[in-house]
Amino acid sequence: MSIKTNIEYYTGDIDSPSYTAQAQQFVNDGIRFVYGAVLLNGEMASRLSNETEVTTSTGISLTDTMSIDYVQRLDAESNGVKRECVEGEAALSGLYDDEKSMYYATKTSPVYYIKDNNLVIHPECSSTEKGYVGTVKPDLVSNIENTYGVESTRLLPELRAAVTLYASAQILLSKMNAIGKPTDANLTTVTAGDVNSDADRRDVNMWLDIVGDYIKDEDVELASAYLSKINSYLQNYQMELTADQSQYQWYESQYLKVSQSLASFLQPYIGFGGAE
Repeated sequence: MSIKTNIEYYTGDIDSPSYTAQAQQFVNDGIRFVYGAVLLNGEMASRLSNETEVTTSTGISLTDTMSIDYVQRLDAESNGVKRECVEGEAALSGLYDDEKSMYYATKTSPVYYIKDNNLVIHPECSSTEKGYVGTVKPDLVSNIENTYGVESTRLLPELRAAVTLYASAQILLSKMNAIGKPTDANLTTVTAGDVNSDADRRDVNMWLDIVGDYIKDEDVELASAYLSKINSYLQNYQMELTADQSQYQWYESQYLKVSQSLASFLQPYIGFGGAE
């Protein structure tokens, strides 16, 4: 089934009115949220990690990176060994290349630091003496009409249900917020109306004023007719309001169920393996 179909299993139709654009955003927000939650577990961080090669002195950008799993550097051009890099400080970057400094970085004791959202390795890397960085970046989707397998190959299958639950909860919350008072105007504002004006006689906000005019003119029949119209309007208004309240309560109940299911789903991942 498509991602959209999975969401609609919890939320109902999202085409009319359309929540498709919001659902697209909520799915990607959900992927980030789920990654952030399971990354509390060191084992999950390793499973989600993807290796990137570093071949220049400028390092690699960490844009969209949620976690760094490891940083390594080859200690020789051919048949080199991947040496673990020690985390350093950007403020000491000039000393990592100074042979006289106690902070001097060597091929067998490499160092990395982060500056301006870039990860840089010392000694500097090249196409022959590469660095290797294991990073976790959320695999986002571009079309919720597709399945998770098509859209996000690195999103672990066992985590896809959590993403669906997160997006569904946000859609339900959006539907709750979209429910307001009934669409028709109400009678809380009384506006002066002219009984001789067709437009005024059709304006519900002027009905009470018109009734008052008829009563003042002692036209009981027309006053009664307008009071009957007002009573019918109020009954319809109450029916619409009741329907909206019932719909809101369903969305609210479903939202709580989905949110609780999401929390329960993530608990084993967060609680197993320990946090780093």
